[in-house]
Amino acid sequence: MTGDFNKCHVVPCLNGGSCNNLFNDFTCDCTGRYEGSVCEKDCRPGPADIVFVVDTSDSLKNGINKSIDFINQFISKVPIGPNDFQIGVITYNFNSTVLFDLDDYTSVSDMNAVLKTVKGEEAATYTAKALQQAREMITSYSKGSRGTTSYIVLMHDGLSTDRNEAFYEAQIIKSMGIRILSVGIGQSIAYTEMLTISKSPFYTFSPNHLEDMYNQILKETVHTDCTDCNLEEDAQVIILLDTSDNQTITNFNDRLTATRKIIDKMLSYNPSASIGMYSYSDEPEEVFSLTWSGDKDKRIAAALQIDLDIHSSSNLSHALQHIRISN
Repeated sequence: MTGDFNKCHVVPCLNGGSCNNLFNDFTCDCTGRYEGSVCEKDCRPGPADIVFVVDTSDSLKNGINKSIDFINQFISKVPIGPNDFQIGVITYNFNSTVLFDLDDYTSVSDMNAVLKTVKGEEAATYTAKALQQAREMITSYSKGSRGTTSYIVLMHDGLSTDRNEAFYEAQIIKSMGIRILSVGIGQSIAYTEMLTISKSPFYTFSPNHLEDMYNQILKETVHTDCTDCNLEEDAQVIILLDTSDNQTITNFNDRLTATRKIIDKMLSYNPSASIGMYSYSDEPEEVFSLTWSGDKDKRIAAALQIDLDIHSSSNLSHALQHIRISN
């Protein structure tokens, strides 16, 4: 088709897209992560500055290896470079050390080689110092100059020696528009500190939920009209709450608080989600089923009525088996 009817002559597709000529019209087949009528929307994540702050205290046991593995997996997923993601890493316990700055490396293999050198040390953990150093790294590098979104990913167990100072430093950081993501690493994790520092359950993760953190960053750094991240509305969630008496009242109350926030945030974000709940120690007991009242406040009230059990053991495998068998 020629002349005025050939739109592909006058409206080329951008960013490597191929044009399909129609009668007095056209369509574009976009490549990579580009979208839009002429492939004008860049749906790659970034640009973003991300500083990983890693607790290297030996009290985390195998936590240091988990932290390094988490970072390695993350940097292998994202585009690295001045116009994409810039990655820095700070390690800390009693003192904090810059492992590498935001503009030191653009090669994932080079980053991996440096990360392999991280060792643990038996020492108290002063999180506020490390957060301050991460803040200074971001502000002294290029905050705002590339239109970047800036993140600090704090990998810790929530048992900081200077907890109140860490809370204060986190407030300063967030007032500057820098987001803090908490990743719980270690055998004993205090989620109260993690949630207080991150200020959001959507910014609080376990090391097994790398995809969740990646998707959260993706949603915040891609073009607002991109459709890469879609909400799955048809969701079924079972909450399991350990009620054995081999935990302190403080830890149990922390779990109840987390449970309340899970129910509240999930049903606020996705009202059509189905949520059921079991408590367990020696035997699992249903608190409410997936088909119980859709009233969010009723579910929260039922969850908060649970007390510690008299049994000192918690049989998680039995609880999981019970849920699997009962569908």
